[in-house]
Amino acid sequence: MDRGEKFIIWLKAVSIIFCVFSQIELKGQDQNYAHFFDSLIGINHLGIVSGFEYEYPKFAEQSHPYLLENYWLYGDISISNSVYYNIPLRYDLLNQQVVIRKIKKDGSSFPVVLDYNRIDWIEVQEQLFVKIDDQPYWLFEQHYNGTKLGLYELHLKKQNVDQVNYSFNYKSNNRLYLMIEGKLVDYKGLKSIINQFPESKNQIRKYVKDQGLKVSSKLSDIKTLLSFCENL
Repeated sequence: MDRGEKFIIWLKAVSIIFCVFSQIELKGQDQNYAHFFDSLIGINHLGIVSGFEYEYPKFAEQSHPYLLENYWLYGDISISNSVYYNIPLRYDLLNQQVVIRKIKKDGSSFPVVLDYNRIDWIEVQEQLFVKIDDQPYWLFEQHYNGTKLGLYELHLKKQNVDQVNYSFNYKSNNRLYLMIEGKLVDYKGLKSIINQFPESKNQIRKYVKDQGLKVSSKLSDIKTLLSFCENL
């Protein structure tokens, strides 16, 4: 068997592995297989880096435009229904861009913005960000996903310019939404929930009072109330 034939056999074997892994939903211990596959092929396989080179925003001394931290975090990404685990990424909240590191053959890297149209979801430090059908250009953090109601948060950052001191910083400007019958509506505290269950408003108010819930701002309390309302 010559070298050409051996190469063809090897290529077929890799193709079979690819087909198997593309059909498996990798959970729990199965993630070990995903890491093994990535170690063989590299994290830049399957067109995950389809996008353009990222330009870093202006530097601010005490703030940054990213989700959580001003450095590369490791998270999971679903691209066109294929899941990639433990990918170094940054989520730029100023420009709403998901950025990963493109690894070159010489081992160096540069940042690449992923094609938003191909992203299904990302998960970073147990925070899950998903696409919503009528909002194709945003990723929303999913806090609660019930049968009747959902709770989602749009993470945004904006630049605040100090004209006096000739400086600027990045400030969070997040927005919270209820999901009702597949549509997002602004969350404006208890009133937003009561509007969906007007016949049960007294029961809802009593539950909030008895449980001491702070549903104007505390996410865990809002989720507790939404879970209660699921059974009304």
